[in-house]
Amino acid sequence: MWCVLKGCQRKVRRPFADTLAQQKVVEPANQCPEDTEPHTVTICAFLVDWQQLAATMHIQPVSPPPLPLGVLGVSPKHWWVGVSCGFVYVALSLGLSAIYLTLLQPAFSNDLWWPRYNVTVHQALLIDLFNAALATQANGTIDLLASWTVIDKSYDSSVATAEIYPTYMRRLVWAELSSVEYAVVNLRSMSGSWSLWMCTQYCWVDLQRQFEVAHTAGRQQRCADRYSANGAVYMETMLRNQDWDDFIANYGGDGGIFTISVQAWLEQVPSGQLWLAATASARRTTTVPQEIAYWRTQNITSYKLQWQNRIQGGLSETIIVENAFGIEEGVTVKSLPQTMEAWTSYAMYWFPVDDFTVLQSMNMSLIRSADNAFVQLSPIAFEDLLGLQDADGDYIRQ
Repeated sequence: MWCVLKGCQRKVRRPFADTLAQQKVVEPANQCPEDTEPHTVTICAFLVDWQQLAATMHIQPVSPPPLPLGVLGVSPKHWWVGVSCGFVYVALSLGLSAIYLTLLQPAFSNDLWWPRYNVTVHQALLIDLFNAALATQANGTIDLLASWTVIDKSYDSSVATAEIYPTYMRRLVWAELSSVEYAVVNLRSMSGSWSLWMCTQYCWVDLQRQFEVAHTAGRQQRCADRYSANGAVYMETMLRNQDWDDFIANYGGDGGIFTISVQAWLEQVPSGQLWLAATASARRTTTVPQEIAYWRTQNITSYKLQWQNRIQGGLSETIIVENAFGIEEGVTVKSLPQTMEAWTSYAMYWFPVDDFTVLQSMNMSLIRSADNAFVQLSPIAFEDLLGLQDADGDYIRQ
């Protein structure tokens, strides 16, 4: 629809700049005539005082464009000299950087920043030296330049090799790691399922030696003569540091191997009842230092297990090597997995779990003073049980 413009005009004399600053449309003072025809849009035009508008306008200066190099007075010859110098600078920077990296490469080849240090030669020798030292001492200082630090071995192989002896782990378990402090901490971290798989022939149930459990009278006497200071021959030292609920879930309850072979008889005597109650709550009510002190009051000085070759224990040892900048790196000197072996030590003893399992099947107690003690049975020779042969290959018990 086209709009019809009609004449109602009015002059408005106002500076154009003021109008822009106010940012609003100036409405006319009066309306257009009332006789405007229907469907007609009336636009009231305003006249601007162009003279006053021109007076308020300002001319802004415009910067001229930059002049060419030739106009500035730089000759083409000098311009090429600058470009050439730039190229030379870049080339020298790249070349010197490459030389610098080449000089650092021997030190950057390993995390310790030791020039020409590698895994197959230097680290293998370092591992052998530490393994040789650890075989005879657990702590102290080592002089790597001493006369004994000589390894009769060639280190020219492309594959790193190190001398590791499986017997080292056994020495740790049966000699070095046998203190009361070490035993208490590790017994508390051991699961209930593993508790009866420690290779030890128990001599007594309790530390007061009321309940004897040795296989023979001769063995019981040897326990009193030789092993009374060894915490590993007492069931109590193990049970006091176990989560009792976890242990009972594995070996107790109705018909459990611990229930039949030990617990059932203890529940029939007052001293046994008191012992069970105290032992079941010992871990919850004592701290590690308190438990260690309790062992000391019972004259326990060590915790040594019996040798066996059924389970070859795993081992991992790491040393920390520090360079002159204080940067440290861990180096594994031993890593032996746990393995199952031939178990020739079976002829001497198996595991406590086997004792308990056999007695459960016969509904008999391991406690020698019990009414249903295993000592009431006729003894069975190991030769008969295992079918052992003599030096000539004969079954002497058959």
